[in-house]
Amino acid sequence: MSFPITIYKDKVSTTHKVYNTLQFEFRVEEDTTPDLNYAIKLNLSPGTPILQSLTENLPGYLNKEVYCYLDSNTNLICTNIGRLLASMTYSIGIKVNFASTVASLPSTFGEYTGFIYKSSLSDYDWLNPYI
Repeated sequence: MSFPITIYKDKVSTTHKVYNTLQFEFRVEEDTTPDLNYAIKLNLSPGTPILQSLTENLPGYLNKEVYCYLDSNTNLICTNIGRLLASMTYSIGIKVNFASTVASLPSTFGEYTGFIYKSSLSDYDWLNPYI
């Protein structure tokens, strides 16, 4: 993802962490199928996200809550997402820390991948063109 962004990093000699509050917005090109359970993966590498700071406006599948978790220190996964509408702008906001050693953000930072949940958390059909 290519966009101008200034990140604030930890100082080498401090024990205090510096956090960046980031908000990622996206839209789908067309309404998604209403009876499918969707999920989104957001790449936050090389940052360390703080899950407790997460905010999102994603619709829950079958009126249940959207569940977000870290699958590693760098990828945020949100599951149990219901139908996405082309008329809506969706967002995920989170605080992210960057170590003092981070020189710059890679081109994959903030990259979204959408997928359809099938029968287990490891069983998805990837939908890169959807988002």
